[in-house]
Amino acid sequence: MISLGKLKLHLGVIILFIFAVSMGYFIEIMAVFAAVTLHETAHVAAAYICGGEIEEFYITPIGEIAKIKNFWSFSQYERIFILLCGPLTNIIIGIIVHMFQGDMMLFFSHINIVFAVFNIIPVIPLDGGNIVYSIMGRNLGVVRTAKFMTNVEGIFGLILMIVGVIQVILYPFNISLMVIGGYFFFSRRREYLERISDFYITVIDKDRDYNLRPMNIKRIFYRGDYRSIVRYFNYDDYFFVVYKNKRGHIVEKSMEDIVKILT
Repeated sequence: MISLGKLKLHLGVIILFIFAVSMGYFIEIMAVFAAVTLHETAHVAAAYICGGEIEEFYITPIGEIAKIKNFWSFSQYERIFILLCGPLTNIIIGIIVHMFQGDMMLFFSHINIVFAVFNIIPVIPLDGGNIVYSIMGRNLGVVRTAKFMTNVEGIFGLILMIVGVIQVILYPFNISLMVIGGYFFFSRRREYLERISDFYITVIDKDRDYNLRPMNIKRIFYRGDYRSIVRYFNYDDYFFVVYKNKRGHIVEKSMEDIVKILT
């Protein structure tokens, strides 16, 4: 990953761009880039409407990804709204452009529709995957959900790589699916660690804005290791852990205290 301030560029993008230009697909790759940019601009606009701001911006083989500050402090409905705005924008643009004549217009229309459908696949870091991650995270806990979703990401990437081998056999030198599949497969570990790290940082962040939305208070009674209880924590509820210490006294610790002990 090449870092240019807030902008992060994945090396796979450079490989895909060089391949596309060498094969005479410069106009096509720019059309794809335009569709991706419109998609991500819709996310950013929706985030600003909800009171968010851009923290970092990634350009990867599967598209552009805007990392939004305080994203997980928004309500689940606001998060889903932000995530859906990208694919919906591509669909609307695809339908509008389809009304105009010309091969390039038809291609741009199809690119927008295909990109929208691709992004709602329930695999992280795609929009569909993040929607599932948001919903499952509240019910199963962020740690367990992140583990499950990154395993799914690896399997999906492996399938794409296998299909990519067939693609290369049928269409020599076309390595696009192999690069995209490789990104999913080899990024799964980093994706897991980043999501757990972001969750822990959000929990212990002293500047976290709890005024963005009310949170449900939950108490968990447990015996055992802290690592077993942190699996139930999520972004949408505030947990207090109640347990009996060695002296037999009832003790209550907040989720912030538990995460600080583990980190």
